[in-house]
Amino acid sequence: MGNQLAIIDENRTLSAAGLGILIRPGATFGFKVLRIWAKQSGSATSAQVRIEIGTKEAAFPTLTTAITPRLLDESGAASQFTGGTAVAAGTCGCHATTEGAGTFTPILSDAFNNLTGFEWTPVFEEFIFKAGSAKAFAMRFPATPTPTTGWEWGVIIEEV
Repeated sequence: MGNQLAIIDENRTLSAAGLGILIRPGATFGFKVLRIWAKQSGSATSAQVRIEIGTKEAAFPTLTTAITPRLLDESGAASQFTGGTAVAAGTCGCHATTEGAGTFTPILSDAFNNLTGFEWTPVFEEFIFKAGSAKAFAMRFPATPTPTTGWEWGVIIEEV
């Protein structure tokens, strides 16, 4: 079993639809997705929010924030992932209001109430990204969520 890592973005204000998290496997290591969530604390008013989980290929956008993965087991080795905003191999980051020219392919589309949040834990290993893949894991909001303040989202992955 490889390192398990949390990649989390907290207290984000969204100005438009766009990408929440992008994770790209490294040249010599891949990963599998263990858990995904999104929630907000900026409003007590109920609203439906759309979310899509999928892959992004080539012509990646520039992300606004490099995310340093958080090791879930402190006895584990250092993560092979680093934070980055250019979606280079072996990096993870978040928040882009434009998607770039590359193709986004949705694998899972859903809608949730902003007061209860979204959480998805695969029953099987639905998302596995192999070492050296040109594809990145992507979580995105296809429409601007309402409300726009107080958003948090995250992914738990395992290095493989």
